[in-house]
Amino acid sequence: LLDHIAILKGISSKTERKDLVDFLLQKVNLYDKRNKNVKGFSGGMKQRIGIAQSLIGDPKVLIVDEPTAGLDLAASSGLLKTITKLNRQHRITVIFVTHDLQLAGRYASHLAVFKNRKVKCGPVGETLTGENLEMAFGVPTEVRPESSGGYTVQANVEQTDTFA
Repeated sequence: LLDHIAILKGISSKTERKDLVDFLLQKVNLYDKRNKNVKGFSGGMKQRIGIAQSLIGDPKVLIVDEPTAGLDLAASSGLLKTITKLNRQHRITVIFVTHDLQLAGRYASHLAVFKNRKVKCGPVGETLTGENLEMAFGVPTEVRPESSGGYTVQANVEQTDTFA
């Protein structure tokens, strides 16, 4: 699959393509699966193949939209580690779209919160606030820093007896 994408992106040398595909598969921890059919891959493995595909052509920006949606905890963690490593080691700017605010608080350096045409953005510690989240979601929200460097986000929603 990645070889075909590399051809479409103009890499005509077979040796150059093979070297690039091997390098990218190592980066996304799928080198040992290089001879397997993608159809048999798990959701997390397919997401990592998508990341490798997007890296063909050496981009400066990587945009991922809800990359952990539908993945189990292990696959999500592995994918996020891969994206974080690419960001840090290869200085690729990552624009990460997510509704998981704790995930954003743990992995992002900067954050943008959108509501209608209002945008609040800046460093996570300044932007991930109860006030900004209440503006965006219309629910009183508490944000607490964690000792690990992330944030705990809790919406203060009234409890109902719906499931009683």
